[in-house]
Amino acid sequence: MRLPNKLFEYKKTDIINGVVVLKILENREQGMKVLDLFRECNKKIDGVHIFLETLDFLYAVGKVRYDSEMRRIFNVK
Repeated sequence: MRLPNKLFEYKKTDIINGVVVLKILENREQGMKVLDLFRECNKKIDGVHIFLETLDFLYAVGKVRYDSEMRRIFNVK
């Protein structure tokens, strides 16, 4: 996880990237496929490894949920 410290600026942490992901998922009642979510976040997040790190962070803090049967990710409200 990339959290703010001496090595990472606040703007380049999983917290800021998490806000980007949550804004996209905010109005999606049916969730999104992970690939579609990545395509929408691609210009704001610097690569697939950082995107996956951000999803791990959001899952760990309980902000997103993944449904393996539907293969979709949901925003937890």
